[in-house]
Amino acid sequence: MTALLPSVIYYGQFAMADAVLPVVVLGWLLLVHTWIASGRWGYGAAASAMAAYSYCVHSRGSIIVVVHAGLLVIALWRRWAGKRDIASVAGVLVAGSVAAWTLNGWVQSKIYPGGVKPLGDFLVDRLTSLDGLAWTLSLAAGKVWFLIVSTCGVAGAGLVVVGALAVRRGTPRPIRATSWVALAALTGIAIASSAAVPDEGTVANFVYGRYLGCLTPVLFMAGAAFAVRSTREAVDRAVLATTCLTLAAGGVVWWYAGKRLSRSFFSVFEFPEISFLTWSWDALRLWSATCAALFLLALAGLVISKYRQAGALVVAAAFIAFALAA
Repeated sequence: MTALLPSVIYYGQFAMADAVLPVVVLGWLLLVHTWIASGRWGYGAAASAMAAYSYCVHSRGSIIVVVHAGLLVIALWRRWAGKRDIASVAGVLVAGSVAAWTLNGWVQSKIYPGGVKPLGDFLVDRLTSLDGLAWTLSLAAGKVWFLIVSTCGVAGAGLVVVGALAVRRGTPRPIRATSWVALAALTGIAIASSAAVPDEGTVANFVYGRYLGCLTPVLFMAGAAFAVRSTREAVDRAVLATTCLTLAAGGVVWWYAGKRLSRSFFSVFEFPEISFLTWSWDALRLWSATCAALFLLALAGLVISKYRQAGALVVAAAFIAFALAA
C-alpha cells in the first residue's frame, strides 16, 4: 500500500532522485533505530553511509547529514555508545559526505560549466529577514499541508504520532531518538527547500509536495500502524489532532498567499494527488481538498476502530484502489 502512494511513484517518473530518496531515507531511519537499540558499530556506520549517500543523491540529503551529525553529538553526550565507536561512525559520515560533495561538484562542472543558480543566496536572505522568514514558514506550512492531504490524512496522523512519541518520556530510547531524527529531517527539509526556492509566480511556490515526498512513506506507515494497533480513543485523538494540524497549515497558506492561490500560474503537473482528490484540473481548491482528505481520514478511522483487522483490510483495499486510480 505504501509503495503505491502517488507521491512515491509520481515524482520518481521524471526525477531520478525521487525514485531513490524515499528508500534511502527509510533505510537510514531503520539503521539509526537499530544502531541505538543494539549499540553495534556496524549499524551506526551503515546509517552514516546512508546519510552521506542521500547527500550524493540530492541536496535534501545535506539536511539529513546535518541531522545525523547532531544525532552523533547527542549520542556522545548521552553516552549511548563508546567514544571510539562514535568517532568511527562520524568518520564514515565525514568521508562519505566529502566524497558526495566532490562527485556532485564534478558532475555539475560537466553538465553546467557556467555554474548553477545560487540557491544558497536565497537561503541566507530569507532566513535573515522578516519578510524572508514569513515566506519560508508559509511555504513550509504548505509542504506539510500537501503531505497530509495527498495521503488522505494518514501521513498527518503519522506525523502526530511521531511527535507524541518524541516528547513522551516513557517512549523507549531507540524509538524516541528515531522520532526526533525524523521530525528534525522533515523540519529542516521543509524550511531549507522553502527558503531556497525563487519566487516563480506559481501556485506551487506556496503548496508543493515533492520535497517532503522522501518522508511520506515513513509517516504514512506510522499512521497506518498506529490506526491498527491502538485503541479507539487513541485513534479518535489522533484524527482530531491531525484535523487541527491540517487546518492550521492550510490557514497559514491561505493567509499568506491570499489571491495568489487563484491568480498565479497553476500546473496540474505539480498537483496530481490534489487535483484527483477534488477532480479539479485547472486550479487549486485548497479547502475542498482539505475537507475531502479529512473526511476520508475520519471515515477510515471509524471503520478501523469499529471493525479492527477486518476494517483495516477494507481500508487498505480502498486506499490501494484510490492510489491506482490516481
